[in-house]
Amino acid sequence: MNLIMKKWSDVDLDQLTHFLSQNCLEFGDSKEKKALEIKKKLLKYKKKHLDSRIFLWFQEQDLQGGVYLYCEEGRYFFFNPGFVGEFPIIKKSLDYSSAVKKLYSQVLKFIAVNLPEIKSVQMDLSPKFAKFDLTRDLLKILHEDVGFYKHYFRLLLPLKNLTVKPKSYAADYKFSHVSKDIEEELYKCYYQALLHSDLDFFKNQSENERKTFFQELLDPEQMNYSASPIIRQQNKVIAFALIWDYNEELEKNAHINLMCVHPDHQHQGVGTLLLNKIIIQAQQQKYTTTTLYTENNRIPYNFYRKNGFKESPGYTILIWKNSE
Repeated sequence: MNLIMKKWSDVDLDQLTHFLSQNCLEFGDSKEKKALEIKKKLLKYKKKHLDSRIFLWFQEQDLQGGVYLYCEEGRYFFFNPGFVGEFPIIKKSLDYSSAVKKLYSQVLKFIAVNLPEIKSVQMDLSPKFAKFDLTRDLLKILHEDVGFYKHYFRLLLPLKNLTVKPKSYAADYKFSHVSKDIEEELYKCYYQALLHSDLDFFKNQSENERKTFFQELLDPEQMNYSASPIIRQQNKVIAFALIWDYNEELEKNAHINLMCVHPDHQHQGVGTLLLNKIIIQAQQQKYTTTTLYTENNRIPYNFYRKNGFKESPGYTILIWKNSE
């Protein structure tokens, strides 16, 4: 299997767009319409990750496509064998799982020779993989090679005919919604909440990476500001949520991308109050469902299940450890 390494900024988008429009598994529209949609998203994706990604193009008989790589904090090297943005870029073969395992083996060898500073490799199996009946087969095939893996559940709450029970709250609580001009206030609450959490990704980020990551959560092209509530007390933000229009296969879905309660106000019913506000505002804006992702071994998982969320297909992260 030949691997050709390029910077993501050097990738020929016309060539990649042509390949995707011919082989993409996701779209049922005409190839011309697919190509326009793909090119538009790739341009946005390329601009966003211009200097942070390495792109490996591979080809062997009927298996061809790309892998993109990026480094975070020098601790992990993440890569995804099937997608650039939202698009699968491996042409499906009869034995897709085995083909992916073979590709992984080659990429690990490539990293060991060309990028020896990298000691681990992480892969994200998203819900789109599950659509191709890959996730379970791949987990079975790769289990013996994997250092460890985590599963993230996608929780879903249908909003039609759902009635929210009124909840009492302190008289000095004030409610509003998120706006871009109060980003610094929101970040202070976010920082304190995650600083006291057990989330590894936040602990491993530098201060600049934390701020950049938070700014990306406020992406105006995906955020629904008016559906994202804030709770204040004595004019300070004590809780807020970021809601994205994240429809996937759902007709109109409000995705809870972040729900944050300041540590001084946790375990006081503020989280339930905030969730109620999310549901009510989503219903007012004619959303039919709301979703979120969480691990099953975290306290939030039990909180959302208690409040009516049901499990739906999630995604799995696999992490390889390079042998020394």
